This record gives sequence, C-alpha cells and structure tokens, in this order.
Amino acid sequence: MVQTKALPSAASPSAAFAPTVTTGAVSLPDTVGPNTPSTSPEADAVSAMQLSVEKALTKLSEVSPQPDRGQVEAALAQAGTAPEMTEVSDSRTPTGLKADGVEAGVLSGTQCVMAKIRDGQVSVAVLPVLSSGKCFIGGDR
Repeated sequence: MVQTKALPSAASPSAAFAPTVTTGAVSLPDTVGPNTPSTSPEADAVSAMQLSVEKALTKLSEVSPQPDRGQVEAALAQAGTAPEMTEVSDSRTPTGLKADGVEAGVLSGTQCVMAKIRDGQVSVAVLPVLSSGKCFIGGDR
C-alpha cells in the first residue's frame, strides 16, 4: 500500500514549496539511456547525445584525467555538440586552485545530458532542462 502525505507548510516565502513524501511501493520515472527503448524522436536524439558525450569525455579522460574547461569544450565540439547548446563549468576555483572535477551540460530538446569528469572517471546522466532553458544554474557557463 502506498501512503502519501504532504509535509506541513508555513505561511512563509518557502510555503510555495511543499514537498510530498511517499512511502511504500514507488514507481520510478522512465529514463532514457543507451539500453532503454525510446518512444519518440526526441528520446532517440537524447540517447544518441548521451552516448556521444560519454564517448567523447571518456576518450578525453584517458589522456587527461583532470581536463580543463577548454579541453572539455573542445572534446564536446569535436563530438558534434553545438557550442550554443553546451555549458561547461570552470576548471579553476575563484581562488585559482584546480577544481576537483569539471561538469558539462548539453541541451538536447527538453533534456540536458549532464556529465562530470573527476579523477579520470566520467559520469553521465540525463536530467530535465531548467525553467531558464539552460542546464546549469547561475551565470558562468
């Protein structure tokens, strides 16, 4: 049996966000991945983009386990991503230190193919695009 309970919300600026907690059986949302059958042309495009991003960044991480922002941008451009649809995080902190990892987001329809390279390991996931129409929060892309 599934029980759903809304958390109490106070009359405050955060009252508009009243999460719902569900216990019991949970159905997970459909995901798009290389082994998931697609149901639409957009899903096919997102799946192809996910595979392309993963291959490009895995190849890059083999020669540069801690690549900088420019290397990630170049690898994604070489893989066929449009620069105006690609966002890459800084590879340096505000104090000038090397960042632990570099993240990238590639807009594909209403989805973002998100990737991270850290210590030579590549992680890739598909997430919904933000309400801003971008994959990253903030102004530095």
